[in-house]
Amino acid sequence: MRNYRQVDEDGDICAMRSTVTILNDQMDGLGINGFSQLGFLLNNGLRVIGPCAIFPRTILQWNVNSIQLVAFV
Repeated sequence: MRNYRQVDEDGDICAMRSTVTILNDQMDGLGINGFSQLGFLLNNGLRVIGPCAIFPRTILQWNVNSIQLVAFV
């Protein structure tokens, strides 16, 4: 996503415009169309529940037994 700012003579921001490129429309393979607290909705209609790593042709998914096993950096 790119942001553009328009500034007047005094240096005040008077307008902002953003552009978005949707990668799912430009690529072959798996992509994420949506997400929630439970998981992800893929561009092929499948739902992945829980943590995962998504590559163009592969999904890696694992279970986390408790919050104590999650490393916060």
